[in-house]
Amino acid sequence: MKNAEELIKELKEIVYNLNSQEEDFLFFVEQHEQELLEKYPILYIGFKVDYYLQRDDLISGLEVINSFKNGKYISMEVEEFLENLKQEINKNINPKVKEMSELQIEKSLFSNDEYKMANAIRYLSTKNIRNYLPLIHKFLKQIKNENMHRLLLLMLVEQKVDEEFIFFLNGKENKIKPSGLKLPFDNDNYNLEKAYISSLNKDPSTCSRKIDIYSSILVKAYPLNPFDNFTIDKIYKYIDALDKEICFLPIDDSTLDLSFIKKLKELL
Repeated sequence: MKNAEELIKELKEIVYNLNSQEEDFLFFVEQHEQELLEKYPILYIGFKVDYYLQRDDLISGLEVINSFKNGKYISMEVEEFLENLKQEINKNINPKVKEMSELQIEKSLFSNDEYKMANAIRYLSTKNIRNYLPLIHKFLKQIKNENMHRLLLLMLVEQKVDEEFIFFLNGKENKIKPSGLKLPFDNDNYNLEKAYISSLNKDPSTCSRKIDIYSSILVKAYPLNPFDNFTIDKIYKYIDALDKEICFLPIDDSTLDLSFIKKLKELL
């Protein structure tokens, strides 16, 4: 049996080994969080957040911080650490956007480099997208990249653009008018499900992980919702089953559709 000092060293190795798998990280956290929080709260939280920061996933890092801030009180020192960490991440999430000409935007969109494409889309999200609709139509027609199409759809929905576009999503072309859709988290059902997950999971790590699974599925399946017409409890049972799969635990609910679980897992 490893002591807390040995465990924190093992966690450090997982965090800074960029080849480590998220399933291994989450399994380690599931097994040892309570012990490490008691012995090394700041060090443990810092490593847990840094796992995501090392992989340029600032949003997940922020969600970990929020899960601890909203969870059981540990100490004033930890509260101050969490607040300082949150402020630092927010500075990086919202950097000043560098101006781009329309030619630069077009060059980035058609570069076949996902980083450049996403950066151009991010830039467009700060502007009135209606001024760039011909370029958007051209991009959607010529570049069949589902991730970028979904990013553009989310942006067009957010700006309530009342015009039809053809998106390549879920393996096929879809004619969609963004103004007729809501963003995936802009509905009461999402908030109800989050509250339900929180009520059943008092451990902040487990709660945050399950909410992240649910949110990721809604974004990556958008504009479809795999949970349409599901009750809050039924949605939770599938989220819980996915969480168990990630942590290499058996699924003990025989009423669940295993083929549906497999499809959901492919979205993660």
